[in-house]
Amino acid sequence: MAACTCLTLDHDRIVAKAVKAAARGISNGDLSVVRNGGWELWFRNRLLVTLERDRTLGSMGFTERPSGGRRRADLLFHCLKCPATTLALEVKTNFVTQPNDVRKAVVLGRDQLHKHIENAVPSVLICVVTHLWFAAEGPYSTTHNRVLERTKYKHFRQRSASAREDWTVIDDALPTEDRLVERRLVSGNARALIAIWAARITSTRFPRFIHQD
Repeated sequence: MAACTCLTLDHDRIVAKAVKAAARGISNGDLSVVRNGGWELWFRNRLLVTLERDRTLGSMGFTERPSGGRRRADLLFHCLKCPATTLALEVKTNFVTQPNDVRKAVVLGRDQLHKHIENAVPSVLICVVTHLWFAAEGPYSTTHNRVLERTKYKHFRQRSASAREDWTVIDDALPTEDRLVERRLVSGNARALIAIWAARITSTRFPRFIHQD
């Protein structure tokens, strides 16, 4: 479907504002979702609600469409004034212990936005990457790691309380300096740091990371 031309919008600003609002809405209690399956769906739905409320965008969002197969965007926003598309979003969530999956997610995200880019629809890839860690042993991290013994990429890993989280393992795909927002969560002895990147995807080879408010 063709891009909407009803209004001239700053889509980067609109997306950045929505991502930051969604991040602010993540509370310590939400660590239960972050460490489990369904985190990507949860975050995607927060973006859906936030962007649909943005009167500047003037659109209705959809996560389900009659067709599109696997090569389709996670979120499509359709103008309320015309039948065209105002914005396409692809959301990917990973853990920092999955550097190869992070790199694949960037490539796959571009692929899933491809047809929208061809139709000049503003298209954005949002990557959410999480550190899980603890400084001192405690029941929260111990129980989580024991139950998910085989899912080691989701484990809370011990490190010094004074150590800083390091994104360099994925820096080739998602440069540290280009992250849009971070959010820290605490539950018992467990800690999480969530970093979010938003990149405008176009026909050029490299994504353009969004930094503005």
